[in-house]
Amino acid sequence: MDIRFKRGNGGEGIFLEAYEIEPVRQKPSIPRVQALLLVATVFTTMVAGAMQAGVNPFSDPLQIYRGIPFSATLLTILGVHEMGHYFTSRKWGVRATLPYFIPAPSFIGTFGAIIRLKSQIPNRKALVEIGAAGPISGFILAVLASIIGLGLSPVVKTSELAGGISLGGSILFSF
Repeated sequence: MDIRFKRGNGGEGIFLEAYEIEPVRQKPSIPRVQALLLVATVFTTMVAGAMQAGVNPFSDPLQIYRGIPFSATLLTILGVHEMGHYFTSRKWGVRATLPYFIPAPSFIGTFGAIIRLKSQIPNRKALVEIGAAGPISGFILAVLASIIGLGLSPVVKTSELAGGISLGGSILFSF
């Protein structure tokens, strides 16, 4: 039984309305689909990473390994983001699926990932915590990855960038 509060029109006040809500039948998540999407996303992000490293993995497939650093970093950040949502939803007793990674044939190799919530969120505090857990955990890891990446990256002149993508300057990286 679910109880909803309604505000009446024209001075009728507030009243309670009680009714039963039919549970929505959820399709079970299929781990094979999730695994297949993860494998496809690893491949597309490795291709994107290899291309950003100046290699054409389609003409020289053995050079696809050069995309591993990009793929591993991106998918780890994305996975930590989604697992932040997943573990926080479990903490609140909300059923959720493991992440569905979405591959993309683009310069970044993925459209991201999603999890599906399979039960109602109990209250507003749970909603805020579940919603914020992913971005906070992903942001912390992204900052660490940026610090490590900047420390390991060689300084090169813009004219020497062959096959790279120039996204412009950022005030964050000027320090």
